[in-house]
Amino acid sequence: MRDQEFTGANQIIEGINKSRRRQGLDVTQHKEAITEDDLKRMFQSPVLDSNDPWGLIHRVYFELSLHFARRGREGLRDLHKSSFHFLIDSKGREYVVMAYHEAEKTKQGNEKDILEKLGRMYSQDGPNCPIKSLKKLLSKLNPGLVNLFQYPSNRINASNSAHYSVWYDKKPLGKTPLDNMMSKISKEVPLSKVYTNHCVRATTCTTLARAGVDSAAIITVTGHISTDSLKPYLRGPSEDQTHDMSSILHAASESNSAAPITPTGSCIPAASFPPATSYNPAASYTPASSHIPATPHTTAASSTPAAPESAVYVPSLTASRPTQSHTTDVNIMSSSHHQLTSIFTGTTFNGPVNISFYNH
Repeated sequence: MRDQEFTGANQIIEGINKSRRRQGLDVTQHKEAITEDDLKRMFQSPVLDSNDPWGLIHRVYFELSLHFARRGREGLRDLHKSSFHFLIDSKGREYVVMAYHEAEKTKQGNEKDILEKLGRMYSQDGPNCPIKSLKKLLSKLNPGLVNLFQYPSNRINASNSAHYSVWYDKKPLGKTPLDNMMSKISKEVPLSKVYTNHCVRATTCTTLARAGVDSAAIITVTGHISTDSLKPYLRGPSEDQTHDMSSILHAASESNSAAPITPTGSCIPAASFPPATSYNPAASYTPASSHIPATPHTTAASSTPAAPESAVYVPSLTASRPTQSHTTDVNIMSSSHHQLTSIFTGTTFNGPVNISFYNH
């Protein structure tokens, strides 16, 4: 579909998609990563108890899906006991790799499009080592069946499993329980939401990206052809980060809600603004559309006589429902141009403001 012959068709499809997005008809939802809190809750739950037959299946399924970025439901039933190689690296650390390359839905056997997956699942310290879980499952499987995922025996559970060497029946898990494995885990834990199998793959991509792993390295694990294919998975900040950003914004509004509003950029000293006691509630209302010049006058504190013949008159500034009006004078000889401009910045009064300029 990327060949030159498809350029016109691709442009038409992209145009249709853009039109649908503008109309709000694009309801595409990419699978989201499992949150850190849900991951912690899941591994602390008995649903992933490696001493229980079902719990061991849940654990191995999740760890294989996470470390090898498995694509949802694909190939789960084809996993066999021989699907893995246990190896040692140059530093003596044990790891597991897939024994073969699986055909995925976007690369159905087309050799030129297949990128070899280089993902490794390493042994880790502690009780939650993924290699220990895989080895334990392999040792408890029914010897008469090659499938990795088999139905647990009904008579075995976490309380008596130590007395049995084989935990599983000679019956492979079917397509439906494997397809719904992550959904089953989500409900049984329970997690904050019901995740799908593909959400584990999204978790692989998102977790590695947030840890600072380069995109070129991530696609060697996921098997994507290019780093652009990772964009649907790298979907912004984590849940904790979005909470922190919201808290920062809330704190900013909370801290400013009780503070007096100061006109932004104003260079006029506070003393230049008329005191609240000088408001004249009885003043008449001047319509916003009026161009009648304000009547000049001199404040009591002014020692300079009014000079109406040299005044620069400004139309009244009004509010939609004025409750007060105020008149003041400004001597342009003692005010800079920037100060005069700043007088008109912001909403200072809930009523008409009459300002007269005099040149003395």
